Amino acid sequence: MRKTSLIATLIALFLLISPIVLSRASLNFAQLRELHGKFDRNAYLLALHSNPNDPRVRLKVGIAFASKGDGTQVIQTLLPLAESVGLSPEIANALLPALAERQLWSKIVLLSKNVDATTWTSWAAATGGLAHVRQSQYPIPVGLLETALGHRESPNEMTLLTEQMKRHDFWNSEAGDRLTKTLIWRAQPNQLTEAEYKEARQNRELTNTVAMLLNIPSNHLDLGNELVSNGGFSRPASCAAVNSSPWCAIDGWVPSLMTTGNPWNRAVFVLGLDYSPALDAIQNFGHPPAARVDGLVMEYKSNLEPARAGLRGQPIRVEPQTPYVITLRYRTVGVPDQSGAVGIWLSDKEDVFFSGEKILQSTQGNWNQVTLIAWNHRDTGAVINPLLRLWSTGTVWFDDVSIRKIALDPSVHVEPRTVITLIN
Repeated sequence: MRKTSLIATLIALFLLISPIVLSRASLNFAQLRELHGKFDRNAYLLALHSNPNDPRVRLKVGIAFASKGDGTQVIQTLLPLAESVGLSPEIANALLPALAERQLWSKIVLLSKNVDATTWTSWAAATGGLAHVRQSQYPIPVGLLETALGHRESPNEMTLLTEQMKRHDFWNSEAGDRLTKTLIWRAQPNQLTEAEYKEARQNRELTNTVAMLLNIPSNHLDLGNELVSNGGFSRPASCAAVNSSPWCAIDGWVPSLMTTGNPWNRAVFVLGLDYSPALDAIQNFGHPPAARVDGLVMEYKSNLEPARAGLRGQPIRVEPQTPYVITLRYRTVGVPDQSGAVGIWLSDKEDVFFSGEKILQSTQGNWNQVTLIAWNHRDTGAVINPLLRLWSTGTVWFDDVSIRKIALDPSVHVEPRTVITLIN
């Protein structure tokens, strides 16, 4: 009797252990095959089916299928795990892109409900989901929205937006439409490669334009070196693991946010690089990216200064009694036809270029080329600080920002002026 009981126990123990052993052996075999360049789908599935309740096996199998782009199997493998143990960064990195690809936005929002989105490196997939959340009845997690918009550190301004989002008709309003477009933009991956860096403006073309504006022969002037760092916005900053962090999203540029509620009106602006392929097709614009500023919502209290936000470049030292040429391209969509909506600021001194904002009109979707010639009228050197800004709701793109010294031939005399402007 004892012998029979012992045999029964051993059989039961074997039946209990063998699925675990088989699962681990199959998983090890599959991983070994991958080291030799072979993906063994059946071995991974055997590992999963032999021990489906082991979260470590399920995670490793799901990640393996994600590496091969098998979104269907990723969802079948990892969705039950995410629903049972939560959405860890490892699960999120593999699962969220697969859900987003199939537009399972309600699943993304539900899984995101209690997750600290700052831990995700795949935040873009969830951001894309938020853009389509109007199709579901699930509220957007505020922490996830703040991360998607790059506003983790500005809760006072975000309240202005989240309070509006409580309205039942928000997604059908102008503000809801602006937020949708912003979220879709923020979800786009950085697809820039070295070969796509935009070429600098042809020196001869700019020289001819400057000569025309100064009314002198083009062979009587030379242009100095480029003074703006990353004026073509081709370099994302190395500190930005994802472009949801506006404080280090663009190399050489930092946000300027005057939106806190005191002394400025509250507002929510979103800043960053736009890699939209559609930019290629607009007026032979060339390769993206461009700097982008979205104004989502803002207050208009008469006792406070207008809200505005933009990107500030690195300080530039300019020589005494010297002219410079400033060029940039910009485009607006949804910006009201009013004076003061878009501007470039360089100095607050009357005798250093120009004081305050140089106002640029809305363009209704077209790209405008701006050429300015301005002087440092001082007998000493000075410092300017390029600042590109939006003062309203809507969207503005900036690109090809350039500042170069104009060296005049001694044989010509050009009387210094306040500023010469050409916009076309």
